Amino acid sequence: MFRFKFLLLALSVAASGVTAQPAIEEAWSLNRRLQFNEAEKRLRDYDLAEGEEWVRGAMARALTLLSVQPKTSRNVDTAYGLLEEVLSSDSGDDLKAWALYYLARIDQLHRTKPDAEQALRSYRDLIERYPDHIAAQLGFLKSILLRLYANRENRPSEETLTSLEREGEFLQSDFARNQFHTLMADGYLFFDLSRERAMEHLLAARALGSFEIIDLGDDYLRIANISYELGKREIALRHYRRFLEMRPQSTFAYMIRERIGELGEGSDGVGRME
Repeated sequence: MFRFKFLLLALSVAASGVTAQPAIEEAWSLNRRLQFNEAEKRLRDYDLAEGEEWVRGAMARALTLLSVQPKTSRNVDTAYGLLEEVLSSDSGDDLKAWALYYLARIDQLHRTKPDAEQALRSYRDLIERYPDHIAAQLGFLKSILLRLYANRENRPSEETLTSLEREGEFLQSDFARNQFHTLMADGYLFFDLSRERAMEHLLAARALGSFEIIDLGDDYLRIANISYELGKREIALRHYRRFLEMRPQSTFAYMIRERIGELGEGSDGVGRME
């Protein structure tokens, strides 16, 4: 969900409240061009100032270290330490929120042995302290993945997803809400809990707009297939047609045109696409 480049851009904007030193600005520019190793070298060779300037430089270097190749435990540990210092500094809430987000991401993704429980604690702390911040909105989405899929021995129940739906009511960003509905639909489908609820979430996601155009056609087809199985003819027809508008040359196109013909003749549309 929420790509590293997107967050780098958000942080770059956040850092622009006070004119940053040239080395930091240059590092952000290199990061945006995915030149992480060169950006880290610029920051490593630069003697960061104290105070707010140091905090912005520390944040820039921490995020850069997470993408430097080859990836090493030493770089990850250094990044983690820098983020902890940012969190305990006198900097503003904006950078502290991002620091908490990335501390959780390190424990979730960047460790040789991920620590899901610590990541969840950091996400909860982030949401409690900065619920209106975009980092908290994105952190909640990441926490959903952990709560649904991290423990393979503990299959979530429908009540688990219902609880997540209640918790997700605090989301404000259209992007976060879109991704939330997509994640919930995936959960209902993956654990075979409720196709009806999955369809409701997919429709809600689409109503918020498309944020990843490459996935839009797939979502239309998913909504159409689920609607077909549930006997919801009009919804199925509408989304099959939208899929064909986007991907007329799809390998599924012939089959879908047959399905549209079937539904257009008034069939109940109950069945499965083979």
